[in-house]
Amino acid sequence: MYNSNFTIMKKNYFLKTMFLAVTMFTYGFSSYALTAGDIAVIGVNADATKTLTFVALADIPANTVVSFTDNGWDATTPAWRTGEGTIQWTNTDATPAGTVITLTLEGTYSSTTGSVTTNGSFNLSTSGDQVLAYEGTTSPTTNEDAAWLFAFSTESFAYADNSNSSDYPTALSGASVAMTTSTTETDNAYLTNTTVSGTKEEVLEIITNTDNYTKSNTILTVPTYSFTVSSTSSMTNSKGGNAPEISAQKGEIIVSANVGETVQVYSTLGMLVKTTIVSEGTSTISVPSGQLYIVKVGSTTRKVLVK
Repeated sequence: MYNSNFTIMKKNYFLKTMFLAVTMFTYGFSSYALTAGDIAVIGVNADATKTLTFVALADIPANTVVSFTDNGWDATTPAWRTGEGTIQWTNTDATPAGTVITLTLEGTYSSTTGSVTTNGSFNLSTSGDQVLAYEGTTSPTTNEDAAWLFAFSTESFAYADNSNSSDYPTALSGASVAMTTSTTETDNAYLTNTTVSGTKEEVLEIITNTDNYTKSNTILTVPTYSFTVSSTSSMTNSKGGNAPEISAQKGEIIVSANVGETVQVYSTLGMLVKTTIVSEGTSTISVPSGQLYIVKVGSTTRKVLVK
């Protein structure tokens, strides 16, 4: 005898199980398009005309929002010291890795790429200040929040419950730079190296070294930069070969890895889009353009923007 109630119960159980599986899988990936160090602040002028310059160290998908705040962060509590301001930068088109963007922070705020809006009193102080960057419009609430992107300070990082000081969250231990080692600040600074190339990690090593900055208490002219960010690494994987190289071009993801490696391509929601086995050392995977994908090859996981 056909039992419709039993069939419905089976369908409901299946759907709930699938939902739970997808939710748990997705939780393993960040729902954010960017991760710590995918953008880096490389210059500020706290003297007039105030500016903030940052570089994309990963492809930034269209309509991504990056927030910059001069509110201080207390890493011990952890909590924000509020009362200052936040600005939001966004792009209408995808922004390639290596793009350098300067925000003008007086009068009508403007951006050399994309657009910028203000929220509160964002005003870099000549008595010391910091810029904490995170993705989205919702402020992070923990030290390990996935939204954190970069931290920059015109003095040392040491929270003192005032508008001139801040800690950096532990998520940004490798994506932060302080211009001094004390509360003695510098008003203006920029990265001295104007031509920089390497992997994201190699470029971050240069950017996060305070010795690589020009500093002054007089307004500075930020130079023109040339950044080239590659995915090539000299690290080796578990099979003893070179680490996989993952790149993208129009409608395709290109993976160079050991023959026989399994390649899995996921959406940013954690859904498996395609899977293949590397043959002849290189595999080309056709995918819809204009989207961000997560590519997993062995123990290597990278994000790529397919234009």
